[in-house]
Amino acid sequence: MSHDTNSSSQPHLQTTLEQTLKRKLSKSVCDRLSNSLAKWIAMSCRPVSVIEDRGLAEVLQIACTDSARNMIAATRKLPYERMPCVAHMLQTSITVCLADSGFSDTLTKCRKIVGHFKHSPANTEELHQQQNQLGQLTESLIQDVPTRWNSSLAMISRLLKNQEAIKATRSRQKHKLTMLTTSEWDKLQRLEAILEPCRYVTELLGGETYVSCSVVLPALCHLYHTMEVSEEDPAYIGKFKTAFKKDLSEWQANLNNGWLNIASALDPRFKDLKYLQKGDREEVWTSLQVLLRNKPR
Repeated sequence: MSHDTNSSSQPHLQTTLEQTLKRKLSKSVCDRLSNSLAKWIAMSCRPVSVIEDRGLAEVLQIACTDSARNMIAATRKLPYERMPCVAHMLQTSITVCLADSGFSDTLTKCRKIVGHFKHSPANTEELHQQQNQLGQLTESLIQDVPTRWNSSLAMISRLLKNQEAIKATRSRQKHKLTMLTTSEWDKLQRLEAILEPCRYVTELLGGETYVSCSVVLPALCHLYHTMEVSEEDPAYIGKFKTAFKKDLSEWQANLNNGWLNIASALDPRFKDLKYLQKGDREEVWTSLQVLLRNKPR
């Protein structure tokens, strides 16, 4: 068997990070390098030690996790303050409030309707035929999944979009599938309207290509505003909004609001801190001034 003498006799010379940084790099190379470093830190078996070794302990102050007990227990062993994942917190509030606000029966019906079509290729084909006849896009229904964020909204939106096609398909079948009543379809429309801002905020906070901590408190302020009960709201919508604001405020009490306020103050989009009461804004700026005075030199 032949061997490559060049590869076997010559030692492999690996370019060091220091040598790389001395060269002028293009934007694409810088982006690849940044991504590689981020993956190395995130996937290292000793990320805390890496942070300490590189002198970043004074910069990194917060560890963000979901609310699983093992994650909470793990962060107690770290030298950082824990910050609950706000997107996870938001989805938990939605799940709890949906169950407590009279939507359970309607959503159960929705799941059965979706399952009727998803579990049968023949039923799905009939639905697609009706969609074509109505000039709609041929698409399948969506089943919600407890662990998939915003999946209840996705299920509701797809059902509403295909309401006529579903009714037409069901009228041609002999299956004893319980359909939604007119009032239940109306309930879904109202629910879609109040869940849409939650979807927007969840996706905004879950972005991976930008820093999201400065957006947290302005986004939550927006949600509180959209969840204000109006005179036109039916009782079940008012109940959901009230429960949602209460549950969300209890979760927010466990956030490190001081750090989040400072992050927003440093973001040019929110530097005026209009999401706060006027009397609370000065306190944020004072805290920031204290941090600057005490920063390591």
